[in-house]
Amino acid sequence: VDMKAAPEVAAWASVSAPGVRLLQADGVQLEHFPAADVGRGALHKKVLTLTTLTARAAEPKLEALASRFPKALHSEPYIIPLKDDVAKMRQHGLEALTSFGASSEEEEAFGALCDACKPGVGRAARVRHVAALARLLRIAAAGGAHGVGVLVPLLDLSRRLAAAKALEGSEAGAHEALELLLDAALSSGLGSDTGGASAPPPTHCMLALQCLANCFAQPLLGEALLPTVGQA
Repeated sequence: VDMKAAPEVAAWASVSAPGVRLLQADGVQLEHFPAADVGRGALHKKVLTLTTLTARAAEPKLEALASRFPKALHSEPYIIPLKDDVAKMRQHGLEALTSFGASSEEEEAFGALCDACKPGVGRAARVRHVAALARLLRIAAAGGAHGVGVLVPLLDLSRRLAAAKALEGSEAGAHEALELLLDAALSSGLGSDTGGASAPPPTHCMLALQCLANCFAQPLLGEALLPTVGQA
């Protein structure tokens, strides 16, 4: 709640100071965190605790499911193998970007990120290119029917970058750029950026979730990205 811009809403919600309220789906408040506590990581720790409890509660249900449907579950993250050749993705993506009216800098970023996905390259993606991809996802998602065609190559590139471990760079701002990309991929792929006006196409959902799975398959990224996933 913006207390200055909407004082009547703040009064209705009994908000008198900046902070974060953790709510259940039914609106029941679980906990309230003052801004200072959020800055010290209290919210992050609480979310991780709740995630652990949820996972423990789900374990017996998953075991029952596994016994009923053998081989339906995997003990390790299952990553769908991707084709090594990125030429077709690059071609279709650049064609879609051109028709969408993308700038030359955005097309350059797309091409550079395609190169980072090639097997054996072993080069982390540049921060400015990752940030440009996140921005393109947001713009395409907000573009309605005109942006639908460009979302598939952008989401495909996002999941390939995660699978190729090209998002683990040491360049300043690399983690922040990864957070922006994952948030944009989930929001655009699952339809949050469209305001829920229509259900997102299954292909968009699949690609966004594969991007998420590819990130969580990497131990260094999994826990660090939980807050971003929770916000998305």
